[in-house]
Amino acid sequence: MQELYKTDIPVCGGAPLEPATVVEAHAGLAAVVAPAGRPGRTWRVVDHADGVPVLAPGDRVLVLPLDGGAVITHRLRDPADRPNATFTVAEDGALVVKTEGTIRLQNGHATVELRADGRVFVEGREIWSLARGLQRLQGTTIELN
Repeated sequence: MQELYKTDIPVCGGAPLEPATVVEAHAGLAAVVAPAGRPGRTWRVVDHADGVPVLAPGDRVLVLPLDGGAVITHRLRDPADRPNATFTVAEDGALVVKTEGTIRLQNGHATVELRADGRVFVEGREIWSLARGLQRLQGTTIELN
């Protein structure tokens, strides 16, 4: 693994973020971290940035060191883990979600699922389809009940 130097680490408000490992966590929140490259040293965690997921001992994180402790700003992905889906905004303003797997939107008993093989599933107690103009169903075979 490539060793990180201060110049390689992102900065937050002018202060460098430092890699660390979660040593102690309670209810998904880190309580103590050990900064990388500082054997025997630990920092008390004083806060977590919004969007930091549930943490457990052994998780690698980026922290912003402060006088009273450290703020966790990010959790680092394990090198063996696949990256999350990517979200981008196209030039026309459309939100684009790309992933190799299934994309599922779910709320209560309603589900819309887009599968990588091209199948699309819509499931719900009732499904409404409204159009101001032509509404077209097209397929090799269309089966109604």
